[in-house]
Amino acid sequence: KRIVVYNSQLRATLPAYRDKTVVMPGGVAPEGPPTTRVTPWSAPPGKKVILMPGRVEDPAKGLGLLLEAGARLFARRQDFHILATHFDPMWQGPFYSSSGWLSHEETLRLYAKADVCAVPSVWQEPFGLVAVEAMMAGIPVCAADCGGLHDSVLSDRTGLLFKRGDAADLARCLERLLDDDGLRTRMGAA
Repeated sequence: KRIVVYNSQLRATLPAYRDKTVVMPGGVAPEGPPTTRVTPWSAPPGKKVILMPGRVEDPAKGLGLLLEAGARLFARRQDFHILATHFDPMWQGPFYSSSGWLSHEETLRLYAKADVCAVPSVWQEPFGLVAVEAMMAGIPVCAADCGGLHDSVLSDRTGLLFKRGDAADLARCLERLLDDDGLRTRMGAA
């Protein structure tokens, strides 16, 4: 008999069952994102796109932290745009906007327009499906080093992990990815 958990942090909470606990993260369909019909949103000219997909209106997902990091970056550079799958299509600012509500299939198509996927969770994300979807689509991930994200994002290989809740560290990681086309390409391929 075994105990199956989503991530290594959950495993650590069961020390009495260490020998019987198996980490088995969730997964995504291996066929990749759909290639038909492209979502109508397009990036502002000359801007790299940082995509935050998922239930961004949930405060635990860290949209506020991403906007704080974005403001830090925007004070020094204006060559990026944050796109979030926020339900309100009118939600926007000088360096961010919303795609409005999208179906899961439409969201998967949106990865093709992104340069980086941000997963700034401020809670112990059990798995982090959007990080895996982004990696499947060949997009490097910038994620909080917590919960299942610690297990699914291979730091310095498929993306960068930053200290959870730390806007300065998130901005540093995003800037590293924005500045290095080769790094983004290598991480996306990995």
